[in-house]
Amino acid sequence: MLPHLRESAFKQLYSRFSEFRNTSAAILTSQVENLQFFSSSRKYASSLEAALAENEIPVEVYNNLIDAVHQNFQRSTSTLTCASASPRLG
Repeated sequence: MLPHLRESAFKQLYSRFSEFRNTSAAILTSQVENLQFFSSSRKYASSLEAALAENEIPVEVYNNLIDAVHQNFQRSTSTLTCASASPRLG
């Protein structure tokens, strides 16, 4: 019964989101264009650089962080897979 309830809740929630799919896409597009305009008008190389500049964070630091998360995420998911596949002791 519980899986059916979850499936029903999921379908009801996301069916409402699908009704506003075009509106959501238009809002997102507008926001991205806005960020691109302000970053280029302020002579930043990218909107990422503009967003990080407020806190004085170099783009390289951000990229290194993302790379580290991706590398460790892959490592942690393989550990979880191995742990779930191993027999339980005790």
